[in-house]
Amino acid sequence: MQLAFMNQMISWGRLGFYDVLTRYRRTVLGPLWIVMSTGVSIACLGVLYGTLFKVNMKVFFPYITAGIILWTFISSTLTEGTTLFLTYRHVVVNMVIYKPAIAVRVLVRNILVLVHNFVVFVIVAWWMGVPVSANCLLVIPGLLLLFLNMYWMILLLGYASSRFRDISQVVTALIGVLFLITPVIWEKSMLGSRAYFADINPLTHLIDIVRAPMLCELPDEISWAVSAVLLVFGGGVTVWVHARFSNRLPFWL
Repeated sequence: MQLAFMNQMISWGRLGFYDVLTRYRRTVLGPLWIVMSTGVSIACLGVLYGTLFKVNMKVFFPYITAGIILWTFISSTLTEGTTLFLTYRHVVVNMVIYKPAIAVRVLVRNILVLVHNFVVFVIVAWWMGVPVSANCLLVIPGLLLLFLNMYWMILLLGYASSRFRDISQVVTALIGVLFLITPVIWEKSMLGSRAYFADINPLTHLIDIVRAPMLCELPDEISWAVSAVLLVFGGGVTVWVHARFSNRLPFWL
């Protein structure tokens, strides 16, 4: 049973890799299109908001670069999660499969895009002279915690949107709002005494545990705590949903 489960997880993970490979097959630049499009967007937003906010570009530009790269990963993963089982309806309905393995395909695909986009941050960090220290190593546990949280979110959204088709539209609409209220292109300190508005947003902490080490800074302790609690609570709810409704899923599709 466990061996079959692992084989399915690995197989769906490979499919996520081939999704990215297929997307850029027969193109001249291949996956470099990801890097170029992200780089152009960050350059435009960085100059625009840096000028509007009148901040030190050597500090702000790496900050906004890391924020946009992580936000792109989070938003695209959540959006694809809403169509998780709908996209692979034929597999869920016609085959006996461990359904959480399907979420691995979506996660791996978006992780690969994230890895490509990291090239943009490395270039910006080198250009702006971001210092390198031991704090940068914290990006590893930060990414692991982020990936695990995104996994249960994909799976939970997949079940919810299969039962209630409006969930997909709601999430799509919320993504734009969440981008504005999450410190992606602005710093939490800009809120002054109202910084707690950013702290009640879980996405603030999921971004902070990765972005801070990318900038060779220490994430807030509260960000680690919130992200860990989110994983335990959200993961627990998702396990219950899977156990309760897994057999009903084919009838919803």
